[in-house]
Amino acid sequence: MTLVDPLTTIAWHATWANPTHIGVEHVCTGLLRKSPEGKFIYLEKSLYPEELVPALQEINGQFWEPFTVAQLFSSLALKRLLIQAFPTLQADKFTDHQTIDPKHKIDCGPLWPLAELNKLAFSFVPLVEEMAWMKCCLLTKDVVEDFKATVAALTP
Repeated sequence: MTLVDPLTTIAWHATWANPTHIGVEHVCTGLLRKSPEGKFIYLEKSLYPEELVPALQEINGQFWEPFTVAQLFSSLALKRLLIQAFPTLQADKFTDHQTIDPKHKIDCGPLWPLAELNKLAFSFVPLVEEMAWMKCCLLTKDVVEDFKATVAALTP
């Protein structure tokens, strides 16, 4: 993991947005493709572990590795810390590659609830333990929909 001090250094993260946006990487294979033999591959050549295939999420005929709820929580915590450190920070400065540079990168992908996560980060609504999505391990389509509904119910 590489950390960059945003007060002194501009990182090479997302082309033109480097000086104005905050980039946070979430380690995930993302979009997978099928080999001619029917196996899932990533990075155009690496075989995806068979034991993880059942967790893949199909969205519009594409297969995605889900993020974990722990990744969502850590992103939310980091965003709230950065908002406190930089009070003039705006929600649109937390973005993903597919928004900034869609011709070159497609992450975080459809399972990452970016808009809802940003809305919750800036709302400072406390999280309660009874939220169903918090008990899940992976951000499956159902968990993402539950998260979006939760944020909609919590924030104005």
